Amino acid sequence: MAIRRAQAGGFCFGVQRAVELALSTLKQASPATPVYSVGPLIHNPQVVEELVRQGLRIVEAVDEVEAGYLLVRSHGLIPSELAAARARGVEIVDATCPFVVRVQELVVRLEEEGYHPVIIGEGGHPEVKAVAGAAKGPVTVINSPEEVENLVLPPRVGVVSQTTQNQERVSRIVGALAGRVQELRVFRTLCHAAQERQQETAALARQCQVMVVVGGRNSANTRQLVEICRAAGVPTYHVESAQELQAAWFEDVEEIGLTAGASTPSWTIEEVVKRMEEIKSDQERPQNTQPAEQAAELETTPFAAPVVELTPGKTVTARVVQIQPDQVLVDIGYKTEGVIQKRELSNLPVGAIEDVVSVGDEFPAQVLKVDEENDVVILSKRRADAALAWERLKRAKANNETIEAPVREQVKGGLLVDVGVRGFIPSSHVGRGFPRDLSQYVGKTLRLKVLELEENRRNVVLSNKLAEEDDRARAREEVMATLKKGMIVEGEVKRLTDFGAFVDIGRGVEGLLHVSELAWHRVEHPRQVLSEGEKVRVMVLKVEPETGRISLGLKQTLPDPWDDVAEEFKPGQVVPGEITRVVDFGAFVKLKEGVEGLVHISQLADHRVEKAEDAVKVGDQVQVKILSVDPEAKRISLSIRQALPKKEKEKAKERKERGMKAEPEEDRVTLGDVFGELFEQKS
Repeated sequence: MAIRRAQAGGFCFGVQRAVELALSTLKQASPATPVYSVGPLIHNPQVVEELVRQGLRIVEAVDEVEAGYLLVRSHGLIPSELAAARARGVEIVDATCPFVVRVQELVVRLEEEGYHPVIIGEGGHPEVKAVAGAAKGPVTVINSPEEVENLVLPPRVGVVSQTTQNQERVSRIVGALAGRVQELRVFRTLCHAAQERQQETAALARQCQVMVVVGGRNSANTRQLVEICRAAGVPTYHVESAQELQAAWFEDVEEIGLTAGASTPSWTIEEVVKRMEEIKSDQERPQNTQPAEQAAELETTPFAAPVVELTPGKTVTARVVQIQPDQVLVDIGYKTEGVIQKRELSNLPVGAIEDVVSVGDEFPAQVLKVDEENDVVILSKRRADAALAWERLKRAKANNETIEAPVREQVKGGLLVDVGVRGFIPSSHVGRGFPRDLSQYVGKTLRLKVLELEENRRNVVLSNKLAEEDDRARAREEVMATLKKGMIVEGEVKRLTDFGAFVDIGRGVEGLLHVSELAWHRVEHPRQVLSEGEKVRVMVLKVEPETGRISLGLKQTLPDPWDDVAEEFKPGQVVPGEITRVVDFGAFVKLKEGVEGLVHISQLADHRVEKAEDAVKVGDQVQVKILSVDPEAKRISLSIRQALPKKEKEKAKERKERGMKAEPEEDRVTLGDVFGELFEQKS
């Protein structure tokens, strides 16, 4: 009896966050301050029982909470109810899963844009109630394609789904809706982690004779896993704890699959595994039905019968007991040890045997030859690996799954990896950025997608780039679900462009820091402020989940130079400044870093100015008089004309009265200058 365990098990991101918030809130709350949850925080009785033991109080409705903390469950609550609780002075600790928050926001958006919201999910589920409660008007909740037939819907419909729904069911319902409305808008709101868990469970169910699903019976995502297993035609048992397991379920069963819901704690899963191992051990223990005398005789017989029966082609479990220069000795439960030649260890060239196996390692091996006469069993690890590998690769390609494999060698045009058989990664698929030095990957384990698979030609082509893009898309989805406008996050500058900088804010997710958001003063190019690789703190300005765009700001994390402008600059003051821009209607003057004022064209000089550039130019140092200051609008009106010294003003007034154009003394031309030479000739 072998136990195959799904890799995706235990708390998902949203559940883990909810439990951690609950524990920290219970810890910080004083003994006299109650901590409430409307309904169970997560759908797992054991976890909820432990939280209640630590002080969490479970109530049925929000209006039962009059004071203290209200811990919003991971499924969310109706926004209007939370607002009412806040108004009563209740402190809200929001543990709503970010993916659920996004669905609530999409329902509001659909309403605002004139669409009737349709929610695919279980009508009585708390998540569906919270999502429906975010809408101001009516919504429609459906859970099967058959329900669509009886619906009367408006022409424009927008669809979201409960985050733990099954993708196949959602697709069938959307297909049924498509022919019944004029305009259908569909948002993909399924939790990526839940989908991954469902896909892995479906693949596992196809390989096993029995499936065990661990999780709360009130957990929607766990019930989805149970449905998936049963749809595969496999006997499936849904348990909440190890105590529910029954040995009779596993009699004459060779392959058992184990998976768990997103709200199942890892310790519960481990207890189930331990209990299954105990059942396995009991079933595999030899039953002694012979008389005691015969049993004693067999125990003392020097040449007992072989523990296993070996035939060429059979796969057995081999454990390394000794490594020799050209071969490995393995224990296979036979009367003699087995031998694996160096060339049979791997489908790739083997340098040192120790690079492939170590003493104590266990792995499948295929029997090649049984030499009874010389008590020698010849085995192959690579052939057993290959048989398992082809099945795994077929499954990975069919389900678009990601696999992991170590890089063994760099070759012309790419890399060779060991996936149980020889796999090839073309250089164009080694990474997203077309890395030039492929040798850096040798010895590393990469995540890969299957591009091509031809078993008859032993051709396996893989892509690390597609796996990275998939991981990147998943990371972006998860990161974007947690981002909120106004959040301050830390990041690293990855690239500089003429229009801004791209900043990695975690897990490879990049946002754009536009050049206009770099500083409070004018920046011509990002390199004036930033450099690649620099660590920065930035504010989230905008998040667009549909397009994947994230807008960031750097200046918002810095002191605003306009904050103290009203104190520093008063109307009537004359202060120095520098011309930074000349426009048709005047010129801008920098008073200090990040603060500019406008000199209107009428205030540029003591005479009429036709073009601003005739009076000033960029870089000129000038004296300006402050006419008005508006910190809220970030406007300062200035005058160069009124800042002129009194003596110059009087001269300007005199010239104006005389109707003469202002000219410097040295530039004036007299009649003598023009006709003097003629007078000299006559004389």
